[in-house]
Amino acid sequence: MKDLELLQGLSKAYATIASARMQNTRQSVLSNRDFLYELDVIFKEVRANFRRQVKQMTKKRKGGGITFIPHNGKTASVLLSANTGLYGSVVPETFRLFAKEIIEKGTEATIVGKLGLSYYIQQFPNTPYTYFDFPDYGKNKEDLGLLIKHLVQYEDIHIFYGKFKSLVNQVPDVYNISAQNPFDTAGVDDKNIAKYLFEPSLEEILVFFETEMFTSLFEQAVSEGQLAKFASRMISMDRAGEKIKEELEKSKIQRMRLMHAESNKKIINTFASQTLWQ
Repeated sequence: MKDLELLQGLSKAYATIASARMQNTRQSVLSNRDFLYELDVIFKEVRANFRRQVKQMTKKRKGGGITFIPHNGKTASVLLSANTGLYGSVVPETFRLFAKEIIEKGTEATIVGKLGLSYYIQQFPNTPYTYFDFPDYGKNKEDLGLLIKHLVQYEDIHIFYGKFKSLVNQVPDVYNISAQNPFDTAGVDDKNIAKYLFEPSLEEILVFFETEMFTSLFEQAVSEGQLAKFASRMISMDRAGEKIKEELEKSKIQRMRLMHAESNKKIINTFASQTLWQ
């Protein structure tokens, strides 16, 4: 019973911490969505205002897409996992979706998190991979920079992560970031478009925009994954707490039965001893 009470306290602590971190991460996700929207609007305005110059300097891609930075023509599958357990089923389910693409398409594997690495080595013992450390909560700018530097060279990046749909529903999902950016200026009013001056040059500004868009989209996927993990942990710990409570009640009943049995044994022994003396 003492062990169960200790586990009960531990599950409550984990659930409370997960709830607080989930709320903080949720605010980050929402604010980043606004930032991405505003950044995309400015990017479209710049490309619309300098449509002719932009088309001349772009590297043409298949399907009419454009990019301002070089890519290697390869596809990377990126698993955003975790460093520890107690995140419910969302992490192993995300890995299964990731492993399916590795098997079917033979893409290059990039793994984030020690738990995902252990899954990968077990299932693909002789398959190459690239591994990066990353915290389960918050962002380490140095680790994030190394990870983005590795991924930005790829033509297509498929990010596998846990997606927060509701407090009780987190599902594995894949988010695609591609160099095949369509020359899209939809939603831009040419008559009321803002005018810009560029320093040092238009080309360098566009390279910055594309890099910033990639970085922000990837950070958003990381934040979404963290949000889903902590929601999953909170629900898992709540369920564990209820299960421990049930086991604790069973243990209390068992203790009462044992106490009654011991009491009955003492009474029987007392009567037996009295009979012997008579």
